[in-house]
Amino acid sequence: MYYCLISALRYYMLATWRLYMERLIEQKLLKWKNSSDRKPLIVHGARQVGKSHTLLEFGKANYGNVAYFFLENNERLQAVFNKGIDKISALFLELGQISGQTITAGGTLIIFDEIQEAAGIYSILRFFAVSASEYAVCCTGCLRDIPPSGEKTDPFTLYPLTFEEFLLANDEDALARQVTDDAMRVTPKPAADALIEYLKLYLFIGGMPEAVNVWLETRDFSAVENCQRALLTTFENEFDNRKTKLVWDSVPVQLSRENKKFFYDLVRPGARAREYKDSVQWLLDNGLLRKVNRVSNADAPLGIYEDTKSYKLFHLDTGLLRVMLGVPSGVLLNGNQIFEEHNGALTAQFVFSELVCRRFIRGLYYWTSEATAEVDFVFTDVKDIYPLEITTEKFSRIKSMYVYKDRYNPKLAVRASLSGVRFGGGLLNVPLYALFNLRNYLNLCT
Repeated sequence: MYYCLISALRYYMLATWRLYMERLIEQKLLKWKNSSDRKPLIVHGARQVGKSHTLLEFGKANYGNVAYFFLENNERLQAVFNKGIDKISALFLELGQISGQTITAGGTLIIFDEIQEAAGIYSILRFFAVSASEYAVCCTGCLRDIPPSGEKTDPFTLYPLTFEEFLLANDEDALARQVTDDAMRVTPKPAADALIEYLKLYLFIGGMPEAVNVWLETRDFSAVENCQRALLTTFENEFDNRKTKLVWDSVPVQLSRENKKFFYDLVRPGARAREYKDSVQWLLDNGLLRKVNRVSNADAPLGIYEDTKSYKLFHLDTGLLRVMLGVPSGVLLNGNQIFEEHNGALTAQFVFSELVCRRFIRGLYYWTSEATAEVDFVFTDVKDIYPLEITTEKFSRIKSMYVYKDRYNPKLAVRASLSGVRFGGGLLNVPLYALFNLRNYLNLCT
């Protein structure tokens, strides 16, 4: 009874979230729902990015009912998993009793929440894939629990709200369409100015659903920051040891440097990789940090030139990074200063976040030469390799991009800036606020 009550309370809290924000994962979910060879879907990601709430809203909108199971400390459900599966009918009888739902094929969305808390879960998911594929099963978990290659599951990573999703949450659908519908045409100045203002706001608030909800309800920067600090405290309370906290606290310092490569010496003077690599991995496994490795050569295939010992660590969320950097709300009133703060740390974090969630990007790195040239990002799709530099009023790597172009002669180079979209001489300029339309721009220019 205790475990049923915990699941019921969590279900109620998630299902009665104050505001529902459209997530673009819903397109993926609908495609999954209608697939003829559907496998259990696992939505991975850090805590508090909206995994459970998004699945519940999808279930309510597209199924007759939702059977929700919260696996953390759920001994009754764990006992069901551990004793094995003899009959389909027996399994669904027990699941129905635990959830209080009648489970039917096609009519019920089954959600297993926090699968990292349940040993033996993959045997259950394999059973659904092989013997009961007519049942719709979704799960949530953190990144350390991505199943081994060959498991009969469909993994998907959910991140904080992207800038496009932030616009939609603010009922700016028409403004977002100014970017996606205009193709290579320059966005009209009033719309471009509005998009820059929203982008400044996004750098401040970020994409954590709870923080965005607070903003939509209150329009109060202090309330947003209180929410963000509470989220940071929640994350830090789960750290496995003090070394993890030291690594976490060093990331804003690392990203504030012009050279954003991660240095262990900035975690603690004299620190060595062997002392802190497990803490770095813990933060990566839990989705709180994300890594971009260096490549020393930009020829295909990029992966063979990857240097796993030289990398940059980026934060989970732009807004949370802004809090850790101590950037006040007053910066929003000072022109475009927020893009320059701390050596462009928030801008670099934003660009990374927009790139990492583009599903067409197959590999994301940064490049440096033997000398001093550095390109902020190098990414691949299924056919080409593209260098991308970030340019603001104060910061630029134009010389580095020319070094890269002279050496590798890319079909197309990309610059992300506050200027309008334009293309010429093999260089595509994409406005920072339009990075969510990057794929369309690349298709039009190659």
